[in-house]
Amino acid sequence: SSGRYGAGALSFYGRGARRVIDLHGYGPLLVDGAWLTVRVAFASVALGLIFGLIGATAKLSNSTIARGVATGYTAIVRGIPELLLLLIVFYGGTMLVQDIWRGLGSDSYVEIKPFVAGTFTLAFVFGAYATEVFRGAILSVPKGQIEAAYAMGMGRFQMFRRVMLPQVWRFALPGLGNLWLVLLKDTSLISVVNLNELMYSSRVAAGATREPFTVFAAAAIIYLRFTIVSMVVLQYSVRGAASDRASAMDFQLMIDSIPQLLEGVWMTVKLVALALALGICLAIPLALARVSKNPFLWMPVYGFIFVFRGTPLLVQIFIVYYGLGQSESVRESIFWPFFKEAYWCAIFTLTLNTSAYTAEILRGAIQAVPHGEVEAARALGMPRLLMLRRVIVPRAFRLALPAYGNEIILMLKGSALASTITLLDLTGVARVIVARTFAPYELFIMAAIMYLALTLLIVRALKYAEWRLSPHMRPPPHSG
Repeated sequence: SSGRYGAGALSFYGRGARRVIDLHGYGPLLVDGAWLTVRVAFASVALGLIFGLIGATAKLSNSTIARGVATGYTAIVRGIPELLLLLIVFYGGTMLVQDIWRGLGSDSYVEIKPFVAGTFTLAFVFGAYATEVFRGAILSVPKGQIEAAYAMGMGRFQMFRRVMLPQVWRFALPGLGNLWLVLLKDTSLISVVNLNELMYSSRVAAGATREPFTVFAAAAIIYLRFTIVSMVVLQYSVRGAASDRASAMDFQLMIDSIPQLLEGVWMTVKLVALALALGICLAIPLALARVSKNPFLWMPVYGFIFVFRGTPLLVQIFIVYYGLGQSESVRESIFWPFFKEAYWCAIFTLTLNTSAYTAEILRGAIQAVPHGEVEAARALGMPRLLMLRRVIVPRAFRLALPAYGNEIILMLKGSALASTITLLDLTGVARVIVARTFAPYELFIMAAIMYLALTLLIVRALKYAEWRLSPHMRPPPHSG
């Protein structure tokens, strides 16, 4: 059976897609999963926009309490991996609802459905990031226009609807477009709670056909199609616009789990540090090739960056860990001892993923290096390699550091996906303990606190690095 939406959705993707995702009869299953992915994404972004508008309004309000709540919301949600939040909502939320239901005198079993948990989690995360986008957009509206609206006798609501909202939407659209693409890829995380969206359907089809590489590649193609359609719509839109369970928590269990969770922290730190180190080494030549005028250099690099930025990290991990073993040539090659280990597969995938994002960050930084500095280096007779090493690359690193800080934090959060291939990082250790103790709320909250601590350390280190690398921006010392 092709499912309720299989035939119609398949015709939407076209005949070429039908050939690509036939997959021994499991193609319609992937199409059904893709349709559910789209529904989850649209439901999440609709609810997330509401969260974002409320959060931005609270951050800009005169109320200290509202500002504090909104600041805490954005800081906490942006500092915890989406996978961990999903597990907290799905497992911990079910236990919370069950406790409330029993407190009302009912013995019936109540659970949070995967669709509801996934949609709410993605919306909650989207709203945290959208809060900052909307806040920046609201601050970009000229104050003179607001004062003119009040001078014309407009009420507060009418001024917001006629003056503020159209401009806020126009200013926020590029940032919201980025968040939409991130959310679209994050829908793959819901497969962890057994919602039969595209990623879950792909895993079922991969197990049935024993062709994981082919199946996950087909899923990646579908995600890329989503990305292409989204980018076209967003570009058109931009042009158009331009024209309480705390008392029942086991705190002793939380304390007792710290030593085991710290072992997971060490694994997470190793994963992220090694992936970032290898990724930056790979990103530098990629960025230099990206800014080259030779199409034989920049076009392959552009394709590499497009693929890795356009597909979910979870899909990439599954393709490497499960898919490469499908090829007999890989199993018989000298690389098989490397690819059969979950640790090295995770390192390999995280490295490629971060190198794609970092290369694009460095490309922008290299192009932002003042032309006068380059001309001065040439006037001094520096050869191109020396100029790159002494002038362009160091200057580009200083310019790229704020944006690269975001990539480091995103890589820390993305490392939680390594737990899906049996790797005992922080999230993996937490899931193992939960399976043994049946206490998801306590363990996942402890893991979230540790991720937040790591994020704060990274932020402090980045601020210090930026201070060290920008002596010209420090305040002058006071003369005694």
